[in-house]
Amino acid sequence: MAMIRKRLIRPIVYGTLGLMVLAFFLHPYGRQFVFGPRLDGMPLAWWQDDFRRAVTDEDAGNSFVTKALKTIGIKPIGAHAYRNLGKADMLSLVLSLTDDPIPDIRQAVAYSLGRYPESPEACDALLRLADDDSHLVRAAAAGSLYLLAPAYPRGIPKLREMMKDESPLCRLEAARSVYLLERDPAAIAMVRELMENREVGSTAVGSMLVLVGSDPEFIDDVRAICRKGGTAAYLGMMSLRKHDPKAAVPILSEILLQAEDNPRLVAAEELGRLGPDAKPALPRLIQLLDDRNPQVRIAAAKALSQIDPERYPQKKKPPQ
Repeated sequence: MAMIRKRLIRPIVYGTLGLMVLAFFLHPYGRQFVFGPRLDGMPLAWWQDDFRRAVTDEDAGNSFVTKALKTIGIKPIGAHAYRNLGKADMLSLVLSLTDDPIPDIRQAVAYSLGRYPESPEACDALLRLADDDSHLVRAAAAGSLYLLAPAYPRGIPKLREMMKDESPLCRLEAARSVYLLERDPAAIAMVRELMENREVGSTAVGSMLVLVGSDPEFIDDVRAICRKGGTAAYLGMMSLRKHDPKAAVPILSEILLQAEDNPRLVAAEELGRLGPDAKPALPRLIQLLDDRNPQVRIAAAKALSQIDPERYPQKKKPPQ
């Protein structure tokens, strides 16, 4: 009986060990841990999972095999540990994910590749992503190609091609990039046209205006956007204050009279950041000290102290 038990136990033990070894090498962590590729001593797949988790906010690496691998030194995924990789390793990681099946990952890859303006491999990958099925990935690639085009001009023809993309967002990103690279009048015309396109979204248009707000070609457009309200208006106000303070004061003073609370609040804050240059706006800011909204009153009091601190010293408790 004992002999029979030994004969039964032995194949079970060996079979179990064999299955564990097989599972180890079938899992990419174990296989790459032994044979590579590895980055900074850890399997490439480990870093890829960490990158994916950072993008998708999903918990990764909790399978039975993954937990078993942790016990032999393949440590668990950290809090976005990939960010601590060296520049060369980071580029290798990002390039390895250009064909990831998840569009959000490819979009994050496209943004990340913009950090490597000296890399021909990054440029090649962006040119491929510029033809991606997802318009969000294509738009991200267009934005990053702007950063690489000075070193690799072959990106510019692709950007011009993308100005005809079916997606308004892609056309916007491509036109913005072409404009910044070459000050092309056709790109300016397209940007101006897309400002009225509802599909693009006010945030995308406003972000573009912040980048080009210093160009005289766009100052009138920024003023018009500021008067319309919405998210783009706030970005437009910041753009005016930063790039054209003299033009900003009368526009922001006009916005102080709007019926909506948020535009008045933002305009008061932007006038305060201009400091003494915003003195022409003092009368209207004084009126806002009696505004119906307490947050607007606070912003107006703070702006007054920033513009003329001797006459309007900052109070410990602004008017509530």
